[in-house]
Amino acid sequence: MEYIRIDELLEEARDIVKNQMPDSNMELSFENMPVNPDDLLIKGNKNLLMIAFENLFENANKFSENKDVKIALQYTDDVIHISVDDFRHWYSHKGFRQCYAKHFSGLRMHVLTADLAWDYL
Repeated sequence: MEYIRIDELLEEARDIVKNQMPDSNMELSFENMPVNPDDLLIKGNKNLLMIAFENLFENANKFSENKDVKIALQYTDDVIHISVDDFRHWYSHKGFRQCYAKHFSGLRMHVLTADLAWDYL
């Protein structure tokens, strides 16, 4: 385990996927960034985290209707929030919540695989 800057990891994963899928349009935004950059350090296995984020970004591109993907990192109340929005509207709210709880409930960092607008479902 090592300390990793999550913003840098996201940029690196996005760049790798962008090189593999040049027709994709991935926008990476940072919101409410902390004053102290050390607040963006997480402890983890960099290789495994890279694989996970590359997979999320690749799948978002593959299944996006128009190859547009928005990746956002937001820092609020000492919690890092990451969303990946591929503008799909076919997830069910219940199924998504079950997936989220099953795979990410033990992490301090909240990782959402999609940032869906539930009123469109």
